[in-house]
Parts: sequence; structure tokens; C-alpha cells
Amino acid sequence: MKKDIMIKIFKKGKLIDGAKIASKNRLFVNGWVLGDQLRDLKRIREDRYDLLKRRLILIAYKNDIDQLPVGCCYIINKQIMIFIRKRFRRQGIASELYWKAVKEQNVKNHFNTYGDFGTGEKFFSTIYCVKIKDKLKEL
Repeated sequence: MKKDIMIKIFKKGKLIDGAKIASKNRLFVNGWVLGDQLRDLKRIREDRYDLLKRRLILIAYKNDIDQLPVGCCYIINKQIMIFIRKRFRRQGIASELYWKAVKEQNVKNHFNTYGDFGTGEKFFSTIYCVKIKDKLKEL
């Protein structure tokens, strides 16, 4: 893992806290699926936490800038959405989030992308070339 990046994982009962942090720090693009998903998560009542079982939020923080949240990864079932603030892109943060999610969810095949591909097409095309079992040996 990059030394200047810290990744915090939110799951089960803490998932809503992760959604609030991501929303408050605008770790999404207005009108894209991720923003809608985060908003919907914040509305789930505690008695419906069974809906959160196969979901996960990872937030990347930049250690050298007062723990600034710079990226968000949201997983629902086997589908993934990733957003990185523009000025922090092309620094390996999305890759760190992706591989941390793979390890956390213990997946055998790559996640499916969810929503708009947008500028992530090149990113995902390079990620999907890597074999998961080979990458997990490095982690």
C-alpha cells in the first residue's frame, strides 16, 4: 500500500457512516449512479440493515493533507464504483481501493463495473488484465 494513503473500510452497521463521509466530502459526480447509491444508503433504517450484507464502502485518505478523503469505492454485490478527486487521479489510489476491495470481499473473479464507465474505461481495462490470484500474492 502507498505510504501516504490510508484506506478505511465501512461495512454492515458502519456502512451508513461511510456513505455520510463520502457524501459530505462529495466523493461522487452529480447525476451518476454512485451519488444516488450513497444517498439511498443514508436513508436505510437500522431495522433494515439486512439490506447491507453484500455492500462495502472504502474511503481513501491522503495522510499528508490532514486526513483529507480523496477517493471512494462502493461495492454492491459483485459490482464496483470508484471515484477519485480530480487532482489525486493517476496516483494509484483507485488501484489501491480496488485491490483492497478484492481482498476484503475475497472474490475469485473481478468485480463488474457499475453505472457510467466515464473516464474509468482505461483504468478498468488495465485492472482486468491482472490475474487476481497473482495480485493477492503481492498484497
